[in-house]
Amino acid sequence: MPRDQVQTVRLKTARGTVRRRLPRVTAPRGRAVSLEFLEDALAKRGKTFRKRLRKGVPRRARGIDDAVRGLRTGSRRLLSVLTAVERVGARKAARRLAKGVDRIIGRLGRLRDLTVQREMLSRLDIPAAPSALRSYERSVARDLRRSARKTRRWLDRKGGGMSKKDERRLLRKLRRPDARRQDADGRRELLRELRSTFDELQSRRAAVDPSRVETVHEMRLELKRFRYLVEALEPLLARATQDAIEALHALQTTMGDLHDIEVLSSSLVEFANGDHQRAAALAPALADLEAKHSTMLRSFLESADPILVHWQGALPQA
Repeated sequence: MPRDQVQTVRLKTARGTVRRRLPRVTAPRGRAVSLEFLEDALAKRGKTFRKRLRKGVPRRARGIDDAVRGLRTGSRRLLSVLTAVERVGARKAARRLAKGVDRIIGRLGRLRDLTVQREMLSRLDIPAAPSALRSYERSVARDLRRSARKTRRWLDRKGGGMSKKDERRLLRKLRRPDARRQDADGRRELLRELRSTFDELQSRRAAVDPSRVETVHEMRLELKRFRYLVEALEPLLARATQDAIEALHALQTTMGDLHDIEVLSSSLVEFANGDHQRAAALAPALADLEAKHSTMLRSFLESADPILVHWQGALPQA
């Protein structure tokens, strides 16, 4: 592909700079896609979700980060398929199952915050960790162990989600002639859902105020919904390249790291509240976090619009 047809975005993350290409959007290849791909996606994502749910939260602290990240990601990917299934049939069953999966995501929120705080602390760029910071690290580790125990018990007792039996029941409903739309109508319904999600994402982008962190957080949540729905409906998106999907992922990573820095910074400030000596000791760590946040925020602001403009052209009309 000629160089002038490719745009590259550069996004700063906690692990370094990520570069992603946005090739020129070309005319789609003519093809008619059967909605049977939804059944395969439901089976695949349901299997992954149940596997991670069975694994749960390990007892060893070293494995908690990956387990929590994997279960939350698996849950969101399953939710995107359930959203699609809801648009073409089995509405009540899909919504009921989605509520159980949503409940798991919510329950893992506190544990996820603690794992990312621990990871962000390990990436601080300061010459020597003061005793106050080491004390904070110990408190995070203690809270993480306590939260992991509670979450483990809750998952064992009330985890729920989507069982294999639920999946089979949902597939039967999806295959019923009176519950399943014709493929052409179903495709239009799914593309309307995708376009609606993208429109909401653009609305959130327009509302972003760099001085109000909650506006960036709201856009990040909508970006997650859009990205996972794109992955679920990829067979319908003839003009969507893997590079463009990876650009969404990179943007989500940068925005997630921004949120994680904000969570850690506010937690450190709270830890030092009322203790001037501790506040002075933690000042270098807070300054490093602020510098990282500023760099990532600038990267996000520079890259978000090119990525969204690309997707504006890549999405087919419903």
